[in-house]
This record gives sequence, structure tokens and C-alpha cells, in this order.
Amino acid sequence: MWLRLLRIVSFLGLTAAYLGALFLCWSVPRLIFSDSPTDNFWGMGDVNLREVMLLSGPTCVVGLTCWAIAWWLLRRDTPDESGAPVPEAYLAFFTILGLVFTALITWRELMLFGSFVNVPHERYKTTIAGLIGGVFAIVVSLYVLIYHASLWRRYRRYFKKSG
Repeated sequence: MWLRLLRIVSFLGLTAAYLGALFLCWSVPRLIFSDSPTDNFWGMGDVNLREVMLLSGPTCVVGLTCWAIAWWLLRRDTPDESGAPVPEAYLAFFTILGLVFTALITWRELMLFGSFVNVPHERYKTTIAGLIGGVFAIVVSLYVLIYHASLWRRYRRYFKKSG
């Protein structure tokens, strides 16, 4: 029961931290470089950047703290005979999530970079902020992808035994 609770806390904490980090990558460069406190979020309408940053910062910190503590306890308390501290689906979810977000953000970056020539002069700062934020978001997504894919690969022999 204890390990199940830790797995749930770890899953929810990492999900919150990951999404908070992506929104920080999106909002902080726009706040620094842009003259406007609002920005269009992927065509969904204007969003207040300060509110996004003030919500995503604590979400990222609290989620990362919860995940780190739960992950440390999971690795410490998982019996050696069971092998992996989390189920295969957990590692698959974050591997696939990292892959999907990396692909989406990379596509968005290529679209921004391709349209950079046609951007009106007033929107240069916002476009550059979008490119900078996208690079940081790609780094975060690649880290999540590579970390969980390497764990999935390391523990695959345990998954084969149990499956």
C-alpha cells in the first residue's frame, strides 16, 4: 500500500512539475522580452503572462519536490526481487509524453523560425522570446524523455520476467 501511494504521488508530482516547467518556459521569456503583459497561447486567445508564471512556478516547485521525495522513497523501499520501482506503464507514459511534447514544441519552433522573415517589426521581440522559450521547453522535454526511456531500458528484464 505504501509503495502504491508513493507511485501515485510520484506520478502526479512529476506530471505537475513537467507541465509547470513547460509553462514557465513559455511565459518567462515572453515577460522578459515582450512589451505586452498578454500573449496569444497557440491561437487560443490572449493569456496574462504574469498569471501563468505565478501559477506555473509554484506548481513546478511543489511538483518537483513531491516527485523527488516520492522517487527517493520508492527507490529506497522497493524490494530487490521486484526490480523496478514503478510499473512499466509509468515509464512508458513519461517516455511517450516526453516524445510527444518534444515533437510538438520542435514543430512549433520550426514554424516560428520559418515565419520569422515575415514577422512585422513590432513582433520581433515576441517571436524571439517564443524561440528562446521553445528551446528551453525542448531541453526539459528531452530530459524527461531520455531519463524515463533509460529507466525503461534498464528495468526491461524485470518487466519481461513479470509479464
